[in-house]
Amino acid sequence: MPAYHSGRLSKTDRPDYNYPLRPTTKDLTVPFAPRNLIITSPYSVGATDIRWDNPKIIPQNSGLQITGCNVYRATDSPYGAYIKVNDTPVTVLFYRDETKEELVTNENATATLRYHEPSGKWSVFASHRPIIMPGTNGRFSTRIQDVVVDIDDGDGSFIEVPAYSVNGVTGEITLISYPTFNYQVQQIIPPRLPKPPNGRVRISYRYLKYQVLTVLNQRIYYKVTTVAVDPNNGNQTIETPLEEISCRSIFDIEAMDYIWREAIHRNRWILDQGGERVKLFIRKWMGEKCPDYQVNYGQSHSDCHVCFPAGQKVTLADGSIKNIEEIKINNEVLTIDGRKSLVEEVFDRDYEDNLYEINSYGKDPIKCTKDHPFFILKKEDSSCIKYSKKYNKNKCTTLSKKICFRDNNICHHKLKFSWVNASELKVGDYILVPKYKMKKTKFSENLMFLFGIYLAEGHIGFHKGIPDSVNFSMGAHERKLIEFIKSIFHSEFSLNLKEKKESRGAIVLYKNSKKISTMFLKNCGHDAHHKKMHKKLMCSEEKGLFSLLKGYIMGDGCLSKKDGSRGIAYSTVSDNMASQLELILAILNIPSSNKMYYHEEKRDGWGKSHWYHSGKINMYHAKKLELLYEKEIKKEVLKKQHKILNVEDYIAHPINKINKELFKGKVYNLRISRNNTYLVNNVIVHNCLGTGIVGGFSGPYDAIIAPPETEKMVELADMGLHIRYDWATWMTDYPLINPRDVIVRQNNERYIVGPVNPQGQRGVIMQQHFTMSYLDQGDIIYKIPITGGETSVPASYDPYRQTAPTEASPAINDKPEIPKERIIRGKTVTWENIAY
Repeated sequence: MPAYHSGRLSKTDRPDYNYPLRPTTKDLTVPFAPRNLIITSPYSVGATDIRWDNPKIIPQNSGLQITGCNVYRATDSPYGAYIKVNDTPVTVLFYRDETKEELVTNENATATLRYHEPSGKWSVFASHRPIIMPGTNGRFSTRIQDVVVDIDDGDGSFIEVPAYSVNGVTGEITLISYPTFNYQVQQIIPPRLPKPPNGRVRISYRYLKYQVLTVLNQRIYYKVTTVAVDPNNGNQTIETPLEEISCRSIFDIEAMDYIWREAIHRNRWILDQGGERVKLFIRKWMGEKCPDYQVNYGQSHSDCHVCFPAGQKVTLADGSIKNIEEIKINNEVLTIDGRKSLVEEVFDRDYEDNLYEINSYGKDPIKCTKDHPFFILKKEDSSCIKYSKKYNKNKCTTLSKKICFRDNNICHHKLKFSWVNASELKVGDYILVPKYKMKKTKFSENLMFLFGIYLAEGHIGFHKGIPDSVNFSMGAHERKLIEFIKSIFHSEFSLNLKEKKESRGAIVLYKNSKKISTMFLKNCGHDAHHKKMHKKLMCSEEKGLFSLLKGYIMGDGCLSKKDGSRGIAYSTVSDNMASQLELILAILNIPSSNKMYYHEEKRDGWGKSHWYHSGKINMYHAKKLELLYEKEIKKEVLKKQHKILNVEDYIAHPINKINKELFKGKVYNLRISRNNTYLVNNVIVHNCLGTGIVGGFSGPYDAIIAPPETEKMVELADMGLHIRYDWATWMTDYPLINPRDVIVRQNNERYIVGPVNPQGQRGVIMQQHFTMSYLDQGDIIYKIPITGGETSVPASYDPYRQTAPTEASPAINDKPEIPKERIIRGKTVTWENIAY
């Protein structure tokens, strides 16, 4: 620890300062402050221990009569102001600074007596505040047992009575102002009040004279001076000047000595000799802050120019939709993998610039800012999808024939999906709808068929606000379907549907049952505009979903020749139903369109003008549903639908037009807990983890990490070959890294930094242990530009290696049987260690 001395001799504060002998001139006789001042905690709340060495052993204090030490304290700033905390000089080498509670007894509070109208209550106020609970380190009191109230109602004697309430913050004590029942004497006792002119009241309580905080961010600083008597100056008391002493806090025990510094130097030498050089990208925490900058995280979680205007539809976990401006924290939304995740934060900001309107075949337009990323299949990357009347693998024109497989006469290969900003999208690119992948539930196929019919043609009858009947409205020409519904209902519930005729030739099938009507209401909702499937229906097995769609299309479907092609069309006025039907069709690998149209009111007054959603299924896929009017379908020429594609885990819709329009107003974005993706109009978008634009990452920086030793594991997942492992490694104390930073190795593999565990002692970081998780090339982080090109990361020159460095790496290929291009550069594991 530094030794403290008179600033008149030197302003330095170096621990190795060579002090001269004490001067004998009277004007320089100033005592030196105690050495090795240390501030520690006694492991109790509201107390701090201050310790120091004996100032008498300092040679420069010889000739002075030391009488003790004074302790000074400052709060909030090391520069003061400092106040002395001890009354007389401390004659030992220890002082405990702790919270001080002052007891006030029999304080005359008559002058503060107040009467409150119209409540009729009386109260008094303490002259010192806040009133505290004894022994709680300053907790404000709200308990009547923490105060004592004595009242003289004018008879000349004080009697202790309980208070009605206590407000420790304001110091207000409310008196009992109404009669109370005394259980001891079994009678009602009138209140004792100090009413003027002869009434008096006195109070006793404790207040906080001084508080020592024991919290993470406490800012308390101490200085200790030496007090002495100078015999050469008439025994005058002298003290070390405060301005010549450095302060100390409880965190100064973390100061580093030379041993720890040497250990850090040796760690760096080890890494320089045998480490692996990488490029490091650190999440931005300095520079110009964008409007979405988050102080708690030191970065922008939602980039400045990545948002949606109000009215864009976000898909929730149950497949329903909600306007993005109505999304709240902890709402569950669907993500890129068709599973749910929580909304952690909602952003909004003012925006004035162009909005991009993305129009695609079979989808409503999506409006967004220019830099919002979409997960797409590029037009040029979709050329590996071949169509033929007869599948022939040998005629496949792509190079990777081994991974070519058959799916409905489509020749698939490993497709390359990528993240692309809205301004970079092109006509012909495919935006993607994911396939719903929630935990499966099971309903009978008959019940799912009835749910489908109800969603199309059903409603609930109510009696005094309680559901008591389920109804299906059918046309008189649908006799075959009516009989089919009756038979299904009977087989499922062992009950018969009744039939009645309505105006305009409608036939209503109904059954009075509170239990059944409640079940339909819970799972499917009520009223055409507000019908919505329960999440359990969305999670049904594929057979059940087929039955539900079959029932829905029999009720609301028809043969259509819109857009020049025949197909099965269905419609709904419910926004939620339209979204859920599109996701169900995606689960069943059936491409479909879903667009909104406006219905004009007819002249005869039947119906009203309104918006509705119209979906369409190609005849080729409609055949799978086994509809009752299958004979009519057989008459059609079954052609594969070429525009909307079923590819891997997605339904792909081709972009046919991109428009721009000037916009001024609020735009919105979301931060999602699991993978920061969500769906807008059922299309996959990202909130932008960082793509080289404002609010992303800074770098790259050259760094050296310990060579990881974990073997890679390659597995065949739904998305194709995937590397699965978490590497544990370490690096030095600088630069400091955080989770979600990015590391790029010399073979251009990219890794996200996982949990970071700084290793050290006394607050000194010697090593940073962390894990790295492999990122696939489809990840948005591959958008980060690398100095030296996106296909290779040149290594920095390493002067410690014995071999001459090359542009890529100084490693020597000492295994001739392994192709040179397949060796991982540097002293790390090689591809021969991969376990397949």
